[in-house]
Amino acid sequence: MLSRDTAGRLHGLLVPEPRGVRIHQLTDPDRTRSGRGFRMTRAALPAGDVTTLGPFPVTAAARTAIDCCRSLLGATATSVDTAGALVPAVALLDDALLRRMVTPAELGAVLDSSPSHKGNPGVRRALALADGRAESWLESAWRVRHVTSGLPTPLLQVEIWIDGVLVKVVDGWLKGHAIAIETDGKIKYTDAYAGRAPAEVAWREKRSEDALRAVGIRVVRPIVSDVGAGWPAMQARLARLVAQPTPRLEAFTAVPRAAGRVRPSSPRWAAELGDGPR
Repeated sequence: MLSRDTAGRLHGLLVPEPRGVRIHQLTDPDRTRSGRGFRMTRAALPAGDVTTLGPFPVTAAARTAIDCCRSLLGATATSVDTAGALVPAVALLDDALLRRMVTPAELGAVLDSSPSHKGNPGVRRALALADGRAESWLESAWRVRHVTSGLPTPLLQVEIWIDGVLVKVVDGWLKGHAIAIETDGKIKYTDAYAGRAPAEVAWREKRSEDALRAVGIRVVRPIVSDVGAGWPAMQARLARLVAQPTPRLEAFTAVPRAAGRVRPSSPRWAAELGDGPR
């Protein structure tokens, strides 16, 4: 049956494109083989870990997600020093949870079914960080960097209401510090969805941020480079803001959403490729 990242692509999981030649992954209960363009691994799978997509037998979504994370992480990501390695795995899990392709219980059951697998420590770390309210790769990447840096744990997808009007849904909210996090990929302004012109998107963003700042909320907008090589500078900036006294605040209400919303946008790995559109 098809498995790992091959099955992941068929399921629509957020699997990064391979660097080099794509090798199709298969699993068989009796054989281990490899050949031109494929690799077959011998493994027995419980009936619940197997399904079909069209004519193809494939590993089920939860099993596939865990296998993909094991491939991404190997035996790493057991400490905060490997945040960069955690990002693609957490992004994959976030996206699968957001789209309700899997549940935390299903993912945990797959891990528990093979407790001695050498990749489990890293995957458990990624699963502990996963949150189905993240709505993009950049949101996942920022949160992994943020949380593993020891900064205050953010609330996700928080509605900011001012004078009875929903002004903005911010990606992250540092409660007690009045700091809003808005992850910003350039594609947001160059390839807007829902028929909106990029200039309209930029204008709405400006107006909503003006309204937030007017009541004392501080806004930080990490971009893709800020969650990569630029993270030390972004971390220092956030740490300084957290350490500062909270400014005088006018009346507003912050209401966390219970779930994220799937965006009808361009390819979901676009943000991972850089700050420009692809």
